[in-house]
Amino acid sequence: MNELLKRDEDNETCLTLLGVSLCTGLPAGRIRQMVRLGLISPISESPFLFSLETPGRVAKIERLRNHLNLNLSAAGLVVDLVDRLESLQDEVDRLHREISSSGFLDIR
Repeated sequence: MNELLKRDEDNETCLTLLGVSLCTGLPAGRIRQMVRLGLISPISESPFLFSLETPGRVAKIERLRNHLNLNLSAAGLVVDLVDRLESLQDEVDRLHREISSSGFLDIR
């Protein structure tokens, strides 16, 4: 591995703080601020290790912050709500498929 990627205790590939910083183009201080605010959660804090999905979440937060002039906390809340809505929609879709395949109801 290198300075951007490390393995966690479960041998999963993770991004280091530097890795997230380089992937997002943000300074490490901004990434640490997002951790302090609870907007992103490291897998490990000593050293900071992040999931490979973290840069995507950071990018969403930054887009909201920049395009809608939201502060970091508000942008994080919007991302959380959108993620929750997507999860609920996935569950609704799964239940529709399950009901349709059972032949119990004809949902249209």
